[in-house]
Amino acid sequence: SLLSPTLRHLASHGKTREQRTETMPLQKCRGGRSPSPSIGTTVRDIILNHSSFTVPKRLFRHFYLAGIVMTVVTLLVSVVVDDDDCTDMRHFTINERVAIALLLIHLSRRYYECCYVHAWTSSGRMHLGGYILGVVHYTLLP
Repeated sequence: SLLSPTLRHLASHGKTREQRTETMPLQKCRGGRSPSPSIGTTVRDIILNHSSFTVPKRLFRHFYLAGIVMTVVTLLVSVVVDDDDCTDMRHFTINERVAIALLLIHLSRRYYECCYVHAWTSSGRMHLGGYILGVVHYTLLP
């Protein structure tokens, strides 16, 4: 894989996430002894594996809520810009508005599923870094 072990570990989730029992395989030094793990490796393993850096998976709904809010704002801006001919802002085409509306429908459906359809387990967790990345992604999506 082209991803470093740290990125691969952050990208894995759910059943695909391998449970790490040791830090990294240590290579043998001259004389057959193993080197001590570096501070960077130890800190990385604490950040990646410690439960205080995780949040419940039911917070996935925040991704879609952020996306819904930003998509609605984008649609409102598209209407206001087209109604006001004095602005120097670029006007939205009908195809762009349809795409934004379809995105809003999709995000609303996913939010509904997260709130009312999916049964979250109490043990389901995701890494805090993945949560922050998801919220940022859906905020910038529209």
